[in-house]
Amino acid sequence: MRTRWLAMVPPPRLGKPWSLETVDLEGLAWYYEKAAPPAGAVGACRRAIEREEPAWWIANHGVDGLEAVKGAGTRFFDRQSAEKKAFAVGAMDRSRGWELYPHHRRYHERFDEEVVAGEQSTREGIIAERFVMGPPDICEGGDSLDPYFSSAWGRVFFERNAWPNDDLREAMTKAYGKMYAASVATVRVLCAALGAPHDALDDLVITRHHSRLQLNHYPTVHFPRGRSPPTRANAHYDTSVVTLLAREPTDDENRRGGLEIRDGDVWRPVPAGGGGGGVLTVQLGSLVEYLTNGRLRGATHRVSLPAASHNRRRLSCAFVLKPDYMAPAAPPPSLAPFVPSSSSSSDHHPVIGLVGRVGWQNHAILAGRHSSSDARAAFKLWKLEMRARRGFPKNVFFSKRSDDDPDLIN
Repeated sequence: MRTRWLAMVPPPRLGKPWSLETVDLEGLAWYYEKAAPPAGAVGACRRAIEREEPAWWIANHGVDGLEAVKGAGTRFFDRQSAEKKAFAVGAMDRSRGWELYPHHRRYHERFDEEVVAGEQSTREGIIAERFVMGPPDICEGGDSLDPYFSSAWGRVFFERNAWPNDDLREAMTKAYGKMYAASVATVRVLCAALGAPHDALDDLVITRHHSRLQLNHYPTVHFPRGRSPPTRANAHYDTSVVTLLAREPTDDENRRGGLEIRDGDVWRPVPAGGGGGGVLTVQLGSLVEYLTNGRLRGATHRVSLPAASHNRRRLSCAFVLKPDYMAPAAPPPSLAPFVPSSSSSSDHHPVIGLVGRVGWQNHAILAGRHSSSDARAAFKLWKLEMRARRGFPKNVFFSKRSDDDPDLIN
C-alpha cells in the first residue's frame, strides 16, 4: 500500500544535510576502567541535545572488524533467496536471521521482471534485506532455565540466532561485543549530558538488555518502466535507546540513497562522516522519549532510493541498544530528577517490552486477547492512546496505513 499523506499536511521535502556534533569517546579506556565520561564528550553531546538534534557522530569508539562482517554478509546476501529463506526465523518478525520488511517481501514475491544486471538480490526484486543476531551469551545453544529468557514471551526478545556459516557467526559475534560497549558508553555520555549520574541507565542496558546487531543490505535498485519501486526503508523510528550505525559515504544531495532524518517539514540527509573505522552515527530511538519523559525525542528516519547516476549496492551495520523488556517505560529513579515530570495523571506505565509492535502483539496473542490477524490494528490504537496519555506528540504527518507506519517498527 502506498503512503497516503494527510490532506492538510504537504509531503515533506528534502532539506539541507545535518551538520552533526562529533563526540570523542577517547578509545573507551574510561569506560573499561569504570570511570566518568570525558568532559569533552559530555560537552559535545550536551550541545547536540540542547539543539534538539536527534543524531550525532562518535569518534574513537573502539569498534573495528566491520569489514569482515560486510564481507561475510555480502557472500550470504548474494545467494538466491530460496537458500536465504532457510535462515529466516518465524514470519521474519523476531529480528533474527534473514529478514525483509513486510512491504518489501510482498514486492519481492510479486516481482516478475527479467533483470540481467546487478546483484542476485537485484535480479529477484529485493529492495532491502538484513541479517540479524541477538545477545550471543543468551541466544546461542540451549535454552536458559530462567523464564525471563526462555518463556514464550521471553523468546520474542531472545530468539535463537540462526547462522548460515561460521564466517558470518564469527565476524558478527566479535563486532557485537565492541558495538555494545560503544553503545553503553554513548548512553553514559548522554546521561551525563543531561546532568544525571553517568550510570543512571546502567541497570536497564547491562544485565538484561536484548540488543541486536544487524547487517543491512541495499542492493542496486531495478527501476521498472512505468512505476517506482518502494523506498529502501520507509519512515520509522527504532524501538531502542540509541542506535549506532556504521555507514558508507554519502553526498550532500543524497544521490547514493542513504539515511535521512525528519526535521519539521523536511527530510534532511545525514552525512556518514567517514563511516567504518572513522566515525559512527548515533541516532536516538523512541524509548528515549519514555525514559526521559519527553525531554529527548526519537529520530524519525528513512533510507531513500538512489539516483540513477549513483545506483549501486550499499551496506551498513546497525547496533540497536534495547533495554530490559520487563522494566517500566518511564524514567528510572536515578534519572527522574533530571528530566521533566510526567504530564500523565496516571502512575501506571507499560513495560518496555510492550512499547514495540512485536512485543505487544505477541503478548496479546499469548494472553488470548487478540488473534494474530487483529493484533496489529489493536496495537496501533493502544499506542496512540498511550502516547496521548503521556503527552508525547503524535506523528501527525502520517495517515493510517499498513506496514510502513512509524508506530509499527519493532
